[in-house]
Amino acid sequence: MTALLFLVRNLDHFRRRFCLLLIAGIIDGTLLFLVPLLISVFLRADFDLSHANSLLRLIALAVSGSLVLQFWIRKKGESLAPELANHLRLKIFSTLESLSVQRLAQRHSGHILSLTSQVSDGIGALGSTVIWIAGHAGVTLSLFFIMTARESVSVAATNAVLLTLFMIISVRLARHISRLSADESQARAVMTERFADCVANLQTIKRLHLRSFAERLISEVCHDHNQAARNLQSFHARRWSILHGVFYLSFLVTTYCLLSGVAEGWIAAPMMVIFVSAFTSARSYLERLSELLKQCMELGAFLQNAKDILPSAADRPYRPESNDWREIRADDLYFSYNPNSPGISVPAFTFNRGEIITITGESGQGKSTFLLLLAGLLLPTKGRIAMDGADFASLPDGYPTRLMATVSQETELFNLSIRENLTLNAAIEDQEVVSLLEELGLGAWVQSLPLGLETKVGEKGLQVSAGQKQRLSIARAILMDRPIMVLDEPTSHLDSESERAVLRCLAKQLANRSAIIVSHRDVFGDITSKHMTFRDSLLHQS
Repeated sequence: MTALLFLVRNLDHFRRRFCLLLIAGIIDGTLLFLVPLLISVFLRADFDLSHANSLLRLIALAVSGSLVLQFWIRKKGESLAPELANHLRLKIFSTLESLSVQRLAQRHSGHILSLTSQVSDGIGALGSTVIWIAGHAGVTLSLFFIMTARESVSVAATNAVLLTLFMIISVRLARHISRLSADESQARAVMTERFADCVANLQTIKRLHLRSFAERLISEVCHDHNQAARNLQSFHARRWSILHGVFYLSFLVTTYCLLSGVAEGWIAAPMMVIFVSAFTSARSYLERLSELLKQCMELGAFLQNAKDILPSAADRPYRPESNDWREIRADDLYFSYNPNSPGISVPAFTFNRGEIITITGESGQGKSTFLLLLAGLLLPTKGRIAMDGADFASLPDGYPTRLMATVSQETELFNLSIRENLTLNAAIEDQEVVSLLEELGLGAWVQSLPLGLETKVGEKGLQVSAGQKQRLSIARAILMDRPIMVLDEPTSHLDSESERAVLRCLAKQLANRSAIIVSHRDVFGDITSKHMTFRDSLLHQS
């Protein structure tokens, strides 16, 4: 099944631990089944005090072994669920990071977060459940049929038929419940998306006094999710009524056959001891098997909903060894976000190592889109874009963005300290950071903060102004020390004094670097070697 195959494929370094826990579960299930089996065997003979002592020792040995195994399974097995879930989260994040800008734009972050949680937590829980059920249920049911068959083949065959009927009905009902689960999963993702979107815009909601509007938006999707959840649970209740009916039919038929056999003398009375005990265990494990089947079907629905963000078997992180490059070239380039909207055209573009190019043009002409194409974050609709003769589409994952330090128009920072946002945990001395901030006109501001570089900037940098955020983003790009700097409107939020400080800093920092600077105003002429302009969505050489 899809969910089990996905689990096995993504066990990775947990595989050995998973297998050991599975074996431990099988041994534990065998030890637990031995207790009623030993009782029934001893009761067949002339039972006296010496038999009782021997039986007690054997039972104590079996129970002690089971206790040790269960302690280990709970310690190592139940912690496997969150560990495996978090491991899968990292793999999903790696897949998300490799997606194109267009693909990412199709999904809201709240929607992705919900689907990721459903899949990762579900697969983690599935791994833990399989360990418990596969071992215990498999052993218990197998030994139950073996012992029943020793007393009566017909009784064992009847139970096998009823068990098969039970599993067939379970599968059919689970297939239907998987569709309801898919609906509930989608409704939950939409609800999370809407809630996350409103939380992210709380400041806008407060400024415009839109509380009732936001509450109505959230209420609508909560209502849809509640209805989907009710539909799922309603069918789940009917499903269990049917399955319990089949199971108790099996119990009544088997009990009647065994009681008849005991009364007629062709079945030993102790067999009833093992049957009652084993049936109780079998009933529990069959229910858990049915739940496992339902869980697999639900996860299959989750996997289908999230298939475009899941890691594939072919995913492999790439670690290039060199930052060397000579040229980025575009020929007859055309890009459009959709067939019904106009696109941008670039007849010819060459960016050589060591050059600093400025691209100007009015808003909406396609300057930022062109930068995304140069970074390989968008693929052209037509034409060719290549680095050192190799098409971007053929380059390893991560190129050419790993060569670029980018400052975008929509500057966003992590909810970390100023130092962490700038150094990204690289070994950079505070003095270097402070010196750079002074060049950008931020030195006095940072010194005035009670915590200095340790000051947290808030979610998406909301604790600092737009101008401060933009200059922090420029500082981060410089400290990343990558071969190419890409600056998209780097002074758009700055006053004239701050802009002059940034221009002086860039003139110094870009002296030995390659850079592409996009601006709607030509203020970088003194530091650039080539100037180009977008007019009518067409790139012209100035």
